[in-house]
Amino acid sequence: MFSGRFGNWCEALARNAQKRKMESVARTSPLRRVVITDDVLKFHEEDRRQQYNLRFLEQRERLLGQR
Repeated sequence: MFSGRFGNWCEALARNAQKRKMESVARTSPLRRVVITDDVLKFHEEDRRQQYNLRFLEQRERLLGQR
């Protein structure tokens, strides 16, 4: 959207604000899996991939067992 020095400044400002928020979440709740890197910003503090995978496997087993 923005280019040049102004765009770089806006991006750095937003990145630092997001990193501060995520680091605060990571410190206050050890159960949350937070990824904080320059390449990855994980906006969902609660990682539910394991729950979704388990639910998928249970449903798949139930469907395959009905044959």
